[in-house]
Amino acid sequence: MVSCHSLVLLDGQVQGDPLDLKMFEATHWEIEESKDDGELACAMIVKPGPKASHAPIRGMAILHQFPFSSALQRMSVIVQEFSGDHHIFMKGAPERVTHFCHPNSVPPSFTSQLQFYTSRGFRVIALAHKTLPAGMPAASLTREDVESNLTFLGFLILENRLKRETRPVLEELTAARIRNVMVTGDNIQTAITVAREAGMILPGSRVILVEASAQVGRPLASITWKLVEESKIDRCSGPEDRHSALGGGPPSGLGSSPFHFCMSGSSYEVITQSFGHLLPKLLLNGTVFARMSPAQKASLVQEFQKME
Repeated sequence: MVSCHSLVLLDGQVQGDPLDLKMFEATHWEIEESKDDGELACAMIVKPGPKASHAPIRGMAILHQFPFSSALQRMSVIVQEFSGDHHIFMKGAPERVTHFCHPNSVPPSFTSQLQFYTSRGFRVIALAHKTLPAGMPAASLTREDVESNLTFLGFLILENRLKRETRPVLEELTAARIRNVMVTGDNIQTAITVAREAGMILPGSRVILVEASAQVGRPLASITWKLVEESKIDRCSGPEDRHSALGGGPPSGLGSSPFHFCMSGSSYEVITQSFGHLLPKLLLNGTVFARMSPAQKASLVQEFQKME
């Protein structure tokens, strides 16, 4: 939290991503520019402030940053303690961060705990770390070198409450017959929960999680429909039965109740490439699109425009 961020010091003020800024402020650490002429000449220095809780180190220098991107869903930094030890810290989407961690460092309760917090609308960020061997030149390390063999540290849980005016504005738009769609980079379960709180998904409505995947080396992609509340799954794959789950409408068992399709960016991409004939039906009732990259968001807007 004190080092893995994109904050900078500008005219004596800490500037950067609002979420990074809130996390850093919560630590009560301070950030300053290095006054060193050697290896730390261009580094940012972070150290405990007067109100910081007891820290086992006097401070550290942020030597190099591998920035966050929506496509990678993570960021990493190389830091050096004042004592000389070098460390790697990573933060990002939990499902991405664990790919770079030792499997035995990820607890068995990882999935259930992630589900617990995201289903309550919390934003969940995973943290990981490793110590670099002594003598390893940090300046020559690539992102691939840095982001490997990490130890999973845990979750950072954040609550981002809806603004007071959000729900009334959405209700006004709905009353004017203007459709509301959520497109976000957050975890899909978090997004679904927030959509419910905002009134985009009303009580009694069914939520259908659409998951599509295409495995490397296999010619056929697959698509799965999951009723989130009841965990009922129908699967279809292959060119001969890709229509079977949707047919002319939603999966069977929905009755006459309203329903909402929700999907991640990776599923959206597979659908556009392998299930294009289903895309208009999915968009017609699509409400939540999560873990979407900027390119996927732009593509989604274009697809909606085609439906006008």
